Amino acid sequence: MPLLHVLAGLAFAGWALRLSVIDFREHRLPDRLVLPAYPVIVLWNLVVFPAQQTTALLAAAVALVAAAVLHRVAGLGLGDVKLIGVCLLAVTPTGMLATALVCIALVGGAHAIIHTSITRNLRDDIPFGPAILTGTALALLASI
Repeated sequence: MPLLHVLAGLAFAGWALRLSVIDFREHRLPDRLVLPAYPVIVLWNLVVFPAQQTTALLAAAVALVAAAVLHRVAGLGLGDVKLIGVCLLAVTPTGMLATALVCIALVGGAHAIIHTSITRNLRDDIPFGPAILTGTALALLASI
C-alpha cells in the first residue's frame, strides 16, 4: 500500500474520531468540519480514481437525495445527511458502496439498540454520525 494511502487513512481516522466525539457530546456535526471534506474527497478521487469520478459524484448525489428524504420522513439530522454524502463520495470509487451502506445500517442499528437498552428511553436523539463514519471506515478497510 502506498504511503499516500496510509496518510489519507490516518487523516480520515483523525477527522472521523473528532466528528464522532463532537456528535456524541453535542448531537451535532459542525459544517466547518464536514463541508470542507467535499472538495478534499473530490480532489482525492480525481488523483487516485480518475476513471470513477463520474460514478462517485452520481452515487453521492443519489445518497444525498435519499438521506434528505430520510431527514424529512424519519428525522435523520441534517448534519448526518451532509456526512453521508462525503462518506459515500469517498467509498464509491473503491467499489464498496453497497458494503458501506450495509455497514452503516448495521453499526447504526446496533448502536440504537444498545443506546435504548441502556437509557430505556425511545425518544432520545441518537447520534448517527459515528455509525456513518465507522461503516465507511469498515468499507474502506474491506477495499484494501
